[in-house]
Amino acid sequence: MVPRFAQAHRQLQLELQLDDRLIDFVEQGLDMALRIGYLSDSSMVARPILPLARYLCASPAYLATHGEPREPRDLTGHNCLHYNNLNTREEWALTGPDGPQVVRVQGTYCSNNGDVLCEGAAQGLGIALLPDFIVEEALAAGRLQRILKDYEPPPFVLYGLYPSRHYVPAKVRLFLEFVTRAVGQGLGKAGYPL
Repeated sequence: MVPRFAQAHRQLQLELQLDDRLIDFVEQGLDMALRIGYLSDSSMVARPILPLARYLCASPAYLATHGEPREPRDLTGHNCLHYNNLNTREEWALTGPDGPQVVRVQGTYCSNNGDVLCEGAAQGLGIALLPDFIVEEALAAGRLQRILKDYEPPPFVLYGLYPSRHYVPAKVRLFLEFVTRAVGQGLGKAGYPL
């Protein structure tokens, strides 16, 4: 989407930085950020763009060797792949037939990148909890399969973040409108922007 935006607005100079780390983008001299997840910094304006479903997934080979969990508490006996940008300990919140529950999981493999965790899960390292746009190709190819389908984690949200101020620069407003429109029309990779 960024090249399409750049072509439509050739007068703007664009710098795109891709990073899963939580950085102070204003201190870095950037105008805005796109972030997925739960936000806690109230000094930023957070414009929700798109909810993103998340799935529990594992490879067929992993499940054949270790068994398939039937309920959330079974996850404690499995190698759960950890996304270490969210927190230092991994707790997965799931809502199922008996209401919400939180399961503390552990594993031997962690990364700050969802694509890396997806590939690790597809290669049989363990169970991953990842957004649908990261795992959809592996699911379609049969490299991963969804587990615990009756227990849903709360969705993440894709946000456009910018500093809290009365005046929003036109370039930020234009980009957020473009992304929101593109997502609504399914113009990103597999219908998603990131």
